[in-house]
Amino acid sequence: MLQLFGHLERMNESGLTKQIYRANVCDGEVSTGKGSLTEATVTLPQINHVVRANDYVELNVPRTTDNGICYLLFPSGHIHRFTEESPYGAVKIHNPNSFVSCRAVIGPLDQNLLGVWTIYEEFEGGFQRRQPVSIAYANPMNPDAQFRVVTTLEHQSTVTNYGATFFYAVRRNGNVQSCHLILPDQADLVVTATSQYPGIRWHNTNSNFACIISLGPVHEEMIGHFTLYARYSNNGQQTEFRQPMTTFLYNPKDPYEQAYNVTNNHTITHVVNWYTNLAVGVSDSGTQMGCYLDIPGEEERSILNSTFNYPGVAIVPVGNTAACRITIGPFHDRDNFFDDWMLIGKFFNRDRFTEIRQPFRIALEDPSRPVTEFGRHESDLDSVQFQVRHGVRIEPTIAVVNSRATDSCHLVTPDGLQFALIDGVDKWMEGYSYPGIRRISSSSRIACAVSIEPVSDNHMGEWILISRESRNGERFERRMPFEVLVGVGYTLPLITQRVNLESKVDVYVNQTGDTESCHLMFPDENTYELDSDFDHTGVTAHKSSRFLSCRVTIDPIQSTSLDPENPGADIYTVTTHTEIIYVTNFGATMFPTIRRTGEIQSVHVITPDGSDLMVSPTHLFPGMRWVNANSNFAAILGLGPIHEEMIGDWTLYIRTISQGALHEIRQPVRLSLYNEDDPYEQAYNVTVLNTVNNVVNTDASFDIGVTGSGVRDGCFMIVPDGQTVNLLGNTAYPGVTFISANNQVACRVTMGPMTEELFGNWTLIGKFSNRNIFTETRQPFSIILEDPKNPVEEERDIERLASLTFDLKVGESATVSLAVFNSRATDSCHLRFPSGLQFVLIDGFSSEGIEIIPTSSRVSCGVTFSPIFATMAGEWMLIARESRSGNLFERQQPFIMYVEAPVLTVPMNELTIFSGNDFYLRLRNKTDEYEGCELLTPRNVDETRIEKDDRHEKYCGYVVRNVGDVDSGDWAIVFGSFLTYKATVTLTVIDVSEDSPDEPLNVVFPLGRHTTMHLGPEDSRFCRVEDPMGLVHFDDFGRCKVDVELVTKDHEGMWTLNVGRPGTLIAEKIHLEVKTQETDPPNKILTSVETVDTEVLLTCSVLTENEFIDCSFANPQSSIIVPSAGIGEARYSSHSSGVTTREADMNKIECNIRIREPRVDDVGIWRCSIQTDLTTYYGFMTVLYPNAMINEDNAASAVTTEPVLRPSAKAVAAVVDEPLTMSCTLLASIRYCWFRSEDGRIYSVNPEVKNDDYEYIGAGFDAGECGLRLRSSAKSDAGRWSCHVGLRDATNADQVAHIEVVISDWPIQTLREHSAATGALTLTAWSHNGSSFDYCRFVRSDGFALNTDSNMEGYTISGSLSEGSCAINKDDPNLEDLEAWSVAVKLTVRNGEILTLISVPSVDPQLTTTTEAPEEEENELEEENETEDNGTVNSDIWWPIIIVGISSITLVIAILIIVLNSKRSPKVVFWFRSHFRNSLMKMKLVENQQPVSAPSA
Repeated sequence: MLQLFGHLERMNESGLTKQIYRANVCDGEVSTGKGSLTEATVTLPQINHVVRANDYVELNVPRTTDNGICYLLFPSGHIHRFTEESPYGAVKIHNPNSFVSCRAVIGPLDQNLLGVWTIYEEFEGGFQRRQPVSIAYANPMNPDAQFRVVTTLEHQSTVTNYGATFFYAVRRNGNVQSCHLILPDQADLVVTATSQYPGIRWHNTNSNFACIISLGPVHEEMIGHFTLYARYSNNGQQTEFRQPMTTFLYNPKDPYEQAYNVTNNHTITHVVNWYTNLAVGVSDSGTQMGCYLDIPGEEERSILNSTFNYPGVAIVPVGNTAACRITIGPFHDRDNFFDDWMLIGKFFNRDRFTEIRQPFRIALEDPSRPVTEFGRHESDLDSVQFQVRHGVRIEPTIAVVNSRATDSCHLVTPDGLQFALIDGVDKWMEGYSYPGIRRISSSSRIACAVSIEPVSDNHMGEWILISRESRNGERFERRMPFEVLVGVGYTLPLITQRVNLESKVDVYVNQTGDTESCHLMFPDENTYELDSDFDHTGVTAHKSSRFLSCRVTIDPIQSTSLDPENPGADIYTVTTHTEIIYVTNFGATMFPTIRRTGEIQSVHVITPDGSDLMVSPTHLFPGMRWVNANSNFAAILGLGPIHEEMIGDWTLYIRTISQGALHEIRQPVRLSLYNEDDPYEQAYNVTVLNTVNNVVNTDASFDIGVTGSGVRDGCFMIVPDGQTVNLLGNTAYPGVTFISANNQVACRVTMGPMTEELFGNWTLIGKFSNRNIFTETRQPFSIILEDPKNPVEEERDIERLASLTFDLKVGESATVSLAVFNSRATDSCHLRFPSGLQFVLIDGFSSEGIEIIPTSSRVSCGVTFSPIFATMAGEWMLIARESRSGNLFERQQPFIMYVEAPVLTVPMNELTIFSGNDFYLRLRNKTDEYEGCELLTPRNVDETRIEKDDRHEKYCGYVVRNVGDVDSGDWAIVFGSFLTYKATVTLTVIDVSEDSPDEPLNVVFPLGRHTTMHLGPEDSRFCRVEDPMGLVHFDDFGRCKVDVELVTKDHEGMWTLNVGRPGTLIAEKIHLEVKTQETDPPNKILTSVETVDTEVLLTCSVLTENEFIDCSFANPQSSIIVPSAGIGEARYSSHSSGVTTREADMNKIECNIRIREPRVDDVGIWRCSIQTDLTTYYGFMTVLYPNAMINEDNAASAVTTEPVLRPSAKAVAAVVDEPLTMSCTLLASIRYCWFRSEDGRIYSVNPEVKNDDYEYIGAGFDAGECGLRLRSSAKSDAGRWSCHVGLRDATNADQVAHIEVVISDWPIQTLREHSAATGALTLTAWSHNGSSFDYCRFVRSDGFALNTDSNMEGYTISGSLSEGSCAINKDDPNLEDLEAWSVAVKLTVRNGEILTLISVPSVDPQLTTTTEAPEEEENELEEENETEDNGTVNSDIWWPIIIVGISSITLVIAILIIVLNSKRSPKVVFWFRSHFRNSLMKMKLVENQQPVSAPSA
């Protein structure tokens, strides 16, 4: 379509047109294919948008940890940088957010905006992340036509907190084309399996949901309104389903507080009586996280913990139950009892946090004025009649229906009073003449029930039992009327039995507990006593039982046994259901049921002793309770308390009529004891789960558990040898560790670390109870050692999903997961590698780069690959083994990872080449897959110029002939299948005609100054620089460089650069026309001093192109003040330092300091410094403030207002062969500077000139500093030196300062002092320049030693190591002390130890002071003394001197004659003349000029 409208010539998946050439090494042919970008560029999968006119399309790039610059590449090839304001009205640039770093919206769309756009981010170093987006009309012939139907689903809300993760899904409605997410800032993201938006993860879809994503960890930009939408295609119809959702914080004041999903139950009204108690609770599954109570009249919510204390409210312990329960009462006349309350419970279960809120109202009961609750659905049940005698018990009952919860039960008496039935209260109605009435607790079968015992005349009349219930927010009220008739002798209601001929029928009277005699009246009205003498054909008399007082069996039924008025025989079709087994115990109550079908005629039960009883609300037997039937069940029979006669086989059956046909539905029931050895042990309903196979690794561990509701009663384990271990007892079993479930109702254990003894079959048993329901869950499991080569196969329903494909690069990441499906439980997760090995994903699994995603309420199984390795390429499979309702499933998710790995090329990475040359490209190393190599090229490359390089066949070599500008771009060699190797080179082609100038380049050198500069192309690989005289200034690899110590007119002329450049083999010549010119003086700093009253303002300013950094002032005493705008300290302040303004296209920088009431030390010359990014400027100013000197003695003599040169130190010291430094300063700018030694040597120094023997030190001439540093000092450097400076102000004469220089042969010196008067001996050592010591040690000639840390009696240690001195003293030295000593010191600034001898003088006068020098120095002194004493030198040494002198003079004269007669080289003559003249000068000029090379002849 895009080709049709001429926007692109060709289009591939990367959004950029490229050509690919496949070289067939067998026949030499070159074919065309597809390509991708350079290795330095990551191109995300292309997004395709099908639109209509005037739509809007968003383009974005997922954010990374780095920040780059965003660009937008138009279909036309134009590139727009995001830092610039968009000049296009249809392109709107948006700010980045935490999900996307680059974002633009295109629209409203028209024909000109169609095509492939690319939005990309470029980072430092040129790395790019590109997102191509294709935009095309759905209907090019009618672009405005509507083609997609949009449906918006019901809005959802999610409560969350910072740091959490939540899931978001939209339901499936056809074939999914794409998934999109609109963020709170309206950014519209396309979410796929490979998208990389931070905090947004795509999850595998299923049959229910088209798009499933997770967001997290939640931060502030994830709070707000989202819309997740999916686009579908159904039989050509385009649809879009949108799922809006709003996220909000659970606690805005503390956004990190754990969020809970809140459920607000309907308010329940509890009608209570005086001095009764009320129990209230909320419950859920999992773990209880906290309980809270809103109390009437209390502003703060109460936390129900161990410190809670409120009169009349008690916390009910719940053990391990996930519940919150309290009791309130007993009630009395406190007003705040009867008001609105709220109980809140917080719970956690499998990654779900829930909060249940139960509001309730407590109202005092007034039976004559019952509380009416509005909004309940009312229904009336069938009336029940109880015709009983005195003293018996009746139990009117309303059964549970549709899993409704019972809110409250009420009883309306015959006189119209209505009472609330409260558990545990059985005497509160006695005041109303209704004794013996007690509520029967609600259970899973009973909603409301009441026991009346013993029945008396007071109970006669019409009653109503009321059950108030709720479910899923709806509220109901059911009313069951019942009538009580009481008499001494009475006739029970007629029982009509419809039977088949030849069947049998039981006739009976229920057991009352009294002693009775039994009689039978036949249809002919003859009556017989059923005693031991009774004998009648077809009629059998039975003994009484716990159920019946009298019973006979008529078998078989004959026509004479039927009712004469209804002699017909009915035929029933009998259906028998599967037997149900109830596990029970003595004293329990069971509720067998039979489901409703058709119109009920009668309900029957056959007891274990064979009694066939018809039951109804008016026909009950001891231990049997009639529970009102409902829409689901035709009969609910309560049996209990269980005793031995109830253990066995029962049959509950009903007779019905349906569409005129008679049916008999039978439900066999077996009651069996849970523990026959102890029939009273609590029975549990046992559920045996499917066996779980746990395939494990050696040393691995795994958790397994069973859960229940209510209270945990016990946890047990059946081990492989058949033993049963009580996990809650003190018995330990190796390899089994019980996990404390805290508040969870569960039994959990950790199995492992795995050993051989643990392999086998196990069963975990958990016993639980909840509201009189006792359950036992058994989880059988086996532990099998994993064998990846032979994975364990299980009988499961296999579901193979569509394969996924990942195109990845080495170092990237990918996630594969299976979402929880149809509420199935995850049994195990497995991962099959491309090699065929299959591993179970449990603790202990270890594979580099693969991380397991834990199973949760949303994720069944998952893995994350990070980073991607080359070895990960291939076909994988993620397997989830799941179960639900006893069914076993296995979902298989195959996926293919195509991995692109970089390999090296020759040339590597980048190549610059001149147009017209040939481009050679190959792999650095051989490959066996050379036959499948492809060459990816930039677009528009002429394939006829591409040849394969036969010499490098196995290196996938290619040759591109006669390259031109069209060949610039990324070239890549690719080969491989799942693992694709890619070798990329970025080629830059330079047009020779544009790059090589025809005219020489012009360069200006600053005359009279030192200059250093780079010349020629920046990408030069080699350069040789020659000046006009042929002198080579540079001959090395890299860019051309010129370093001229002093520029003269001789440097003018044509210079030649021989440059070797990338892209060519032969060096090219570039000519430079060099000219010299006088340099402008440095920018002068302007200073001013302004006095106003008692304040002086000092200001410095400078005009420069540089950027300001900082400034400072130095007062006449050299104290430094660094001004900062707005800060005042002592008498100094600054209001505008560092202010920069623009003046004459330059920066004017100004700094100032204000002095309040100046003192004498403020009077004199100040120096200011302004630091910029390239240099520092200096200026001087004089402060005169007479008032500062009025009260100061000798103030005038202490103030200097003219610059005076002063040495930095009057004396300096150095050691032979070590550097010697001296300097002098004055408060003015210097024009030149030089030093003179005592023996007449002159050193001219300059900040811009360096020498191998000496160098300038200091901040520069503008700062008034002159310094000299000799790199190596000698004995001849000792003596008095002078420092000379010339000022820039020519009216001032040169100034001189003197410095004494001391040169030592040795870094330390020693002194021996022996007093004849006192006899005391002192030995001292010190460094020549005050360098600090690390330690100091004195050693006597006999080996006795002391150091500065010693504490020896009679010896005193003194001196300061930090100042470079140490000494020992002894007041009464012995003979050994007066012998020679050695001293060893370690200088901090030098490696190694220095050792010297302190010798004893040959003559010891009354007071001897000896300064010792090294032995070598003493020898020199002795030789000098000998020379002086003799007065003459041995004449034998004169003859060699005379001969050498004559030879030298002769040689010099000969050279002069040759030079002076030379006419060809006046420069040579000048050079020799000047050097000869200088050699004859009395004052030698040593190293005061840069060496000059002798010109060639």
